[in-house]
Amino acid sequence: RLKFDNRTIPPWRNYFDIVQDMRNAGFPTNQFIYTEILLQLARVSRHIYPAEDSELYTQLCQAIKETHHFLVMDPFITPDNACLNQLLDTYQRAGMFTEARQIWDSMLFSGTVDATSISIIMDACGRHYAPSAAREIFERLHQDGHKLSTRNWRGWVECLCQLGEMDEAMKLVFLEMAEGVPDYKPDVECIRILHKFSKRHPMDVSVK
Repeated sequence: RLKFDNRTIPPWRNYFDIVQDMRNAGFPTNQFIYTEILLQLARVSRHIYPAEDSELYTQLCQAIKETHHFLVMDPFITPDNACLNQLLDTYQRAGMFTEARQIWDSMLFSGTVDATSISIIMDACGRHYAPSAAREIFERLHQDGHKLSTRNWRGWVECLCQLGEMDEAMKLVFLEMAEGVPDYKPDVECIRILHKFSKRHPMDVSVK
């Protein structure tokens, strides 16, 4: 759990060498060994950009992909939701939307999607400007009968705003939510999200 500086990629190969030594010594391991290293990789992903340092960014992507490969090939581990959600989040924070979408589709197919997964993929669609993917995912969740949490609804509002769909976001908050179409009433946080993005996408509206 030790943190290096924000642009130092954790030595993942050495990390898994230690894990193997633990197993050889008879100590049990679980999903947490993957969740923890993925969390560290997600943290440094916030500070490494391909435009600024392409070589370091390539190393980061390789580290994430190899960690994913180790997880898939590990005969002693069946990843739980926390581990899969962290893998999903790590991919999307590193700008690897295609890989994140593949993880999401796999989780949806296996029925392991939860409220945290939904929030992560909505954030990913907004961050990486994927409007068609966002709408496809939202419609699929509706068709499959997934009940969105309060955080999920806020995430969907923010996703719409990030995609520049301010009219649709306002319609959702002030009309559909207010009329109880989704099982969620708009709150101060929804208004805060709209207000924040109104600075990027000016709207002819005043909020009191």
